[in-house]
Amino acid sequence: MKAEIISIGSELTSGKNLDTNSQWLSIQLAAMGIPVGWHTTIADDFDANLQAFD
Repeated sequence: MKAEIISIGSELTSGKNLDTNSQWLSIQLAAMGIPVGWHTTIADDFDANLQAFD
């Protein structure tokens, strides 16, 4: 099993804020034996969110 972390926020896609939560979550999942295969970051946009979860 592999995990994907999806972070949502225009402040992340613009580079205004650094997504440290995904880093922390990746470490926690790896410690439980669940590798993270993907990190996806999408803006605060309804259509982009739908596409990411499709």
